[in-house]
Amino acid sequence: MNSLKDTTPGASAPRKGLTRRRFMGVSLGGVAGGLAAAGGYVGYTRSGRHLRLGVVGCGQQGRAHLDSLRTLQAAHGLRCTVYACDSDVARLDAIPDMPAEQRYADWAAMLDAESLDGVIIATPDALHAPIATACLEQGAAVFCEPPMAMSIAEAKALHDRAAASELPFFMAVDDVWAPAFSRARTALAEGTLGQPRWIQTATMTPPTQADWRQNPEQSLGAGAVAHYAGLYAALSTVRPGLPLRASTAAQYSASASPGLPDTLLSRLTYPGDLHLVLNTTPESPRQTAPIFRGDAGKLELPETSLREETSPTDSALGQWLQAVESKEAVAETLRWAYEAQIAVHLALESARTRQAVSPETLQVA
Repeated sequence: MNSLKDTTPGASAPRKGLTRRRFMGVSLGGVAGGLAAAGGYVGYTRSGRHLRLGVVGCGQQGRAHLDSLRTLQAAHGLRCTVYACDSDVARLDAIPDMPAEQRYADWAAMLDAESLDGVIIATPDALHAPIATACLEQGAAVFCEPPMAMSIAEAKALHDRAAASELPFFMAVDDVWAPAFSRARTALAEGTLGQPRWIQTATMTPPTQADWRQNPEQSLGAGAVAHYAGLYAALSTVRPGLPLRASTAAQYSASASPGLPDTLLSRLTYPGDLHLVLNTTPESPRQTAPIFRGDAGKLELPETSLREETSPTDSALGQWLQAVESKEAVAETLRWAYEAQIAVHLALESARTRQAVSPETLQVA
């Protein structure tokens, strides 16, 4: 197994303080958005710069990110030193080839002790915004599991901090970079569908054994998080702005906690008569591949399109690492994160009140 220890001769020494980042505001024009249409990033390619990376949270998702970093090191030339943090010491001890000096039980201590280029956040939802904010203040780029935050106000503060930092801020949603959504972005950017009118897609609520995922003080719930990921991917294909209204139906399985639905069916209406329909359920949805309809055509991707594997270099993590290496922020990924946060809170409020809601309902400016 490839080691996560720094063994590269001449590796860069630790740095302190906020380094000025060149901000790349991706402007696509028209209604089509997304990096593919803009030329954007094409995946991780070795630049030769040695990175210092932190992983906060070494549960299921954190371990997966550590494995991906090993793969990128072994097969794709990634040069990095990785530091891991988890309050559960047993999880740290279980990480292969992780030297003791690169393990931390406290994320704030890790940020203070190490000058990191970027941090991967895979903690309970309630810690996402506080940790991300602290990372940005230390000059570290952020790669965060969804959701962005626990509230719209918290997400807005984080959005503004990330935009001011000019640092890469990505969410860990691989579907954005999957062939299906890349094809949709291309079709919309080229205008072959005309003005987009309808986007229909589905996500599956993953089974979870984590107690915190059932605690409304620590999580939005597994259903809402899966809904967020679906919204984030769908919003990567267009530039709709804020929804005009949201209408959502919700159900709770026997294992769902009160107030945390695991089944959500949402219809969000955006300016330009665009409708985004998203079904999130613990059962495998009958229709999973996205459908895109415009006033000049329709793109219905085959079911197999979402099962096409995304290579480690083209994954969300690979895209983020490329941005970190090149020291370039991407305006679009931050916008998707914030707009998905607003949409999921509108969906949850609609489900709670059993009526359509607008941004004004939640005092979203």
